[in-house]
This record gives sequence, C-alpha cells and structure tokens, in this order.
Amino acid sequence: MFNKISLVLKGQIIEKKINKISSEKIAKDLKVSRATVNRVWALHREKKSLERRKSPGRPKKCSTKTSNMITNISRNNSFLNPKQISIELREKTGIELSRQTIRRTLAENGIFQRSIIKRPKLKKTQKKRKIIATDFIGYSDGFWRTVINSDEPTFELSSDKFKKKVYRENVKGLEENNMKETENFGGGKLMVLGCMSANGIGRLVSITGNVNSGKYINILANNLFQSADLMNLDVFIFQQDGASVHIGKAVERWFEKKGVSVLECPSQSPDLNPIEHLWTYIKREVAKKKFETLNDLQACIISVWEKVPKELCEKLVMSMKRRAQAVFEANGSHT
Repeated sequence: MFNKISLVLKGQIIEKKINKISSEKIAKDLKVSRATVNRVWALHREKKSLERRKSPGRPKKCSTKTSNMITNISRNNSFLNPKQISIELREKTGIELSRQTIRRTLAENGIFQRSIIKRPKLKKTQKKRKIIATDFIGYSDGFWRTVINSDEPTFELSSDKFKKKVYRENVKGLEENNMKETENFGGGKLMVLGCMSANGIGRLVSITGNVNSGKYINILANNLFQSADLMNLDVFIFQQDGASVHIGKAVERWFEKKGVSVLECPSQSPDLNPIEHLWTYIKREVAKKKFETLNDLQACIISVWEKVPKELCEKLVMSMKRRAQAVFEANGSHT
C-alpha cells in the first residue's frame, strides 16, 4: 500500500502528524491504513526519501549474448522463420524463446520480414555474362535504337503460389542468400512472343504447344519484318536470348538467308534484355484482373500490350548501357 500512495498524500500525512493529529484519525480522514500513516511518519523522522521505488519489472528474457546469437542465426540463413530460429537456438544453447521474442529481437537489430527478391537461376556458363556486358557497354545509343528485342514469356490463368518471406536488413535484398532463384517455367498456361524497340512495340503472337526450331522460324517469317515496319526500322538488329530453340542450325541459316544480324543475349538474363522489364510491367497490369478462361486472359494481354507507351519502350532501351555496366560490376551476377 505504501508504494501505491502519492507524494501529495504522504505530505498530508506528515502535515497532520506535525499538527499532533493521531494516526488513527489521519488514517480515517485520508482513507489509508494506520500502518501506512506510521510508516510515512517514521521515514520522515529518519529523513529518508518518500518517493515511490521503481519496480524492477520482469527480467528480460533475451540477454545481449542471446540477442547476438539470434541475429547471427538469421544472417547465416535468412530463410529461417522465428519458429525455426527458436528451434536452432534451443538446440545450440538450451534457451527456449517464443516466436514473438525472436521476432522482437530481430526487429531491435534491424532485421524485418521482407518479400523475397526473385531472379532467374544462373548456370555456371551464364556467369560469363560479364563478357557480353562489356560488349554492350561499348555500343552507342544509336546502335541500341536499331535493336529489336524479343522474348517469349508465359502467363498463368490462375496461381496458388504464395510469396515466401525472408528476414533481412533493408539494404541486403540482392545478396545471394536473400534471393530465390527462379527456374524456367514448367507447363505454362499461355505463352506469347513479342518484340519492341526504342520506337515502340511490334507484333504480339500467341503460341500454342511447345516451340521447336521449325515453329520458331515460322513465327519469325510471319511477324519479324512486319514488326520492323510497325516500328519504322528499315535496318535492324534482332536480339534474342540463348534458349536452345533460338540458336539451332536451322534458325541460324534462316537469319543468314534473310540477312538479319543477331545480337545474342544469355537466357534468363532480364538485366541484359530490356523487353524483360516490359513484360514485368505487362504482367503487373494483367495481374490486376481475374480470368475464367484462357481467351479472357489472352484478350487482356493483347489489350495491355497495345496500350504500351512508346516512351516506356524508349526508356527501357536507352537504359541498356547502364544495366550492362551494373552486370559488369557484379561480375556477371544478378543486378
């Protein structure tokens, strides 16, 4: 009771005691116990502090040493969630902490749950992208304005994929242990082939079934030069990725026969082909709607494609030297 009464009330007790009022009457008037009155008066006479003692509170569950260990566990494997970190901590130290305590400790050390940054999986041979990036850096803006960029993305009618999260510090999103590398899409719902240049978009072609060299040549024969006309390019260089269907002997002979110069780009390299970033924009727009049929999905893709502003295409193409420089500085890794 003593520590719960205010300094004002304690002062009133002392004042009444000085005026020789009995403890019993003071207790009755101020609605406190007689023991409280006597204790306040005794402390006053002994010239001790009447201030309320600070409550020590519940001791902290997580010591500095444990906090550092939790942080190190997370940094060594940022894919671990608080429950998994708690299990690993218990196995290493015998200390058992709740998920809430783990989450709070990570936050105190600047580590928060973030969405995983996804990048295409790079094969060992693709690490040589640095060499190609070196060539790209040397090309002029005028050169890039003559390039037609192409790619075949896959769109899903629906997806039950969920976004995995990772615990990391704000500035470390592109470190390899904080990323998820994506494999080539398996069993897509709807594939299209499109092309663009600094002058805008070309034709968009829907593709059914698997693509082999013969089908790829047929698509090019019916759409490449028509797309160049749409983009007002009398002379152009064609950029495609290094997928096996693109670099077969039959395809190579077709390009030679038609007099088309080809600019090769490693497959799964969105940072070296600007149309990859255009597809990201289109997929984001398409994802805003839901579809019941593939025809609905296809119609939406076409609608978004036809509305792509020329300024966006030009901006993406003109960023190539900067993107190539970033790949070079990253030794061919993700940027």
